[in-house]
Parts: sequence; C-alpha cells; structure tokens
Amino acid sequence: MHPILFKIGSISIYSRETILLSAFLIGILLAVRRASALKIQARLVVLLGIYIFISSFVGAKLFYLFFNLDWYLAHPIKYFFSRSGFTFYGGLFLSILVSLLWLYRRNISFLLMGDIFAPSLSLGEAMGRIGCILSGCCYGKPTTLPWGVHFPPLSLPYQHFRSSLLHPVQVYFSLSYFLLFLILQRIKPTTQGKTFFLYLILHSVFRFIIEFGRADSPYLLFNLTTSQVIAIFIGMCGVILFSRRTEE
Repeated sequence: MHPILFKIGSISIYSRETILLSAFLIGILLAVRRASALKIQARLVVLLGIYIFISSFVGAKLFYLFFNLDWYLAHPIKYFFSRSGFTFYGGLFLSILVSLLWLYRRNISFLLMGDIFAPSLSLGEAMGRIGCILSGCCYGKPTTLPWGVHFPPLSLPYQHFRSSLLHPVQVYFSLSYFLLFLILQRIKPTTQGKTFFLYLILHSVFRFIIEFGRADSPYLLFNLTTSQVIAIFIGMCGVILFSRRTEE
C-alpha cells in the first residue's frame, strides 16, 4: 500500500486520485486519436469525455450508497464526499445515460462514440485498479497461493484478515482489463457498436470470474455478489446486441 503519493506542505496528493486523473487524460488522448481516423472533431470527444468522467464519479458513488443506505444515512454529507465507497457499474450506467442524452441532442451516433471510447474505458479501469491496491480497497479473500499479498496494520484488509495472505484481485482486474484494451485496440469493426458490445461482454466475463476472489463485495443472490449479478445481465445484453450487429 502507498495511499499518499507525496505531500505539498499540509496537502496530501493521493495515489489513487492521481492515477485516475492520469487514466482520464490518457483515455481522452487515445479516444481523440481514434476519432481523428473517423474525422470526428477532437472537441466533441473531449467534451463527452468530461461528461463521462463526472457522471461516472457521481453514478459510482450513488450506486454504492443505494446498497449501503445505513452507512450513508448516518452522516450523508461526510460519506458522499469521502474518498471511499464507489461501485463501477453505477458509474457505467449513469455515464451511458448521460452520453446517450448528450449525443442525441447533437445527432451523433452513440454506437460510434461507444466504439471510440471502449478501449479508453478498459485502459482507464486497468490503471484505476492499480490505484485500488495502493489504497488498500477492493481487496481479496485469503489464499495460500505464492503470489498472495498482505496489507499493513490500520488498513481495511488488515482489520478483517490481519496479516493473512490475500488474493491480489486488484492486480487480476488490472491485467484482465489491460488485455481487454489490447483486444479492443486491434478490432476494426465494419459495423458500429461491435467494439462497444464486445467491451461489455468481455468486461462482464472478467468481472464475474474475478469477483469470486473478492472479500469486500456484498452478496445479492444465490451466493453471487451484486457485481456478478449485474455482470450477467450486462454480458447477456452485450451478446444479444453483438449478435444482432453481426447479422446486419
């Protein structure tokens, strides 16, 4: 763990937030480059990227609070602006909704923009998971595997498992999403939406499998976590939509 990157006087610069900001900037540059090949204005890509960034932050926080109302209602202002308590799928849902509305008003294809941004999303999450392990969040279950990791005292994983070796699920996520990024970068679909739908499918598969190793995810149904249930739904939707685009 290394939650604080460095300090400037009394101001702490946090590792996770720095990585997330870096991921956003790199993702925007990557999306602009992909858009230029399709003769789409860089300004539109940057503006949409900003909307995605803000809405994903708000959605991730609201989604987490919805499933942890007791935790939130105790101190609503404090916990809404805290550095912890985010759920990826909440950010994904709200950012898709905001993107749909923003693009519809400008008569721009959502599927086209989805294809442009899909690799950036996967790379951004791959980088973001590095921030998770530096911050000590999204930790795994105990393991006897040689690459297990342990966290220092006062960290959240240590409070639950002490010095036990834990699955480095943050690393599993990061590697799988980086692999997804490489796959999406090499795809040049002839039909709009195929890259984006493939992103939804493979992301859901990776998320569903790796979630079995997590220790901090709430269970929702049939010993499956909330994220696993959502991953099944998104993955199935992705398969149906991808199949339809392939048939066209």
